[in-house]
Amino acid sequence: MMMSIGAISWIIAFAAAMAGQPVDPAPAQAPDWAEQPTADMVHAAFPEIALRLRVSGRARIKCEVNRQGRLENCVVAGETPTGWGFGRGALKMSGRFRMKPRLENGEPVAGSVTVPIAFIIHEGVVKVECGLTAEGLAHDCRSISEDPPGLDMGKAVVAYAEGRKPDRNASRSGKGKIVWGFLAPIPVVECAAGDTKYPCGGPGS
Repeated sequence: MMMSIGAISWIIAFAAAMAGQPVDPAPAQAPDWAEQPTADMVHAAFPEIALRLRVSGRARIKCEVNRQGRLENCVVAGETPTGWGFGRGALKMSGRFRMKPRLENGEPVAGSVTVPIAFIIHEGVVKVECGLTAEGLAHDCRSISEDPPGLDMGKAVVAYAEGRKPDRNASRSGKGKIVWGFLAPIPVVECAAGDTKYPCGGPGS
């Protein structure tokens, strides 16, 4: 009678256990990404002063991962340059991350993870059209163009423009409104699990 490889493996493991020989447990699996913040969430966490002055930066947060994959008790493990709020911005996003919990013997267990986050300003340009209040503040704004397209920058820029006084990048349009151009930051988020680092959108995404 022929036996399957699986059956033979089970018999070998069982025999070793009965003989008092150690049997290697199932290998533990490191946390892997199940969900990351959306582009809008990342954009909203970009420190405002750095956004205005076009300063890029990086931060690392260290967190515990519970058995449901949520990040808890996160702390800033480092940021550069300091004093611009990149660490605080990274912490704002921590509640939006969700991971596949680490497995030991097939069961989820708590673990930890280090998440490096890069806030980098690329040359994205968004133009919005806005009305003006009696006080000269932008209102009822809408995105009319995004370059490059497809990065979902317009919604965050519209939210930023609402209620602000237009600067020299704004011009009057023929509709009694203004067209306001922004050099929009496109934050890049990098992730890490244990010693393995990769851009979000890699393993587990």
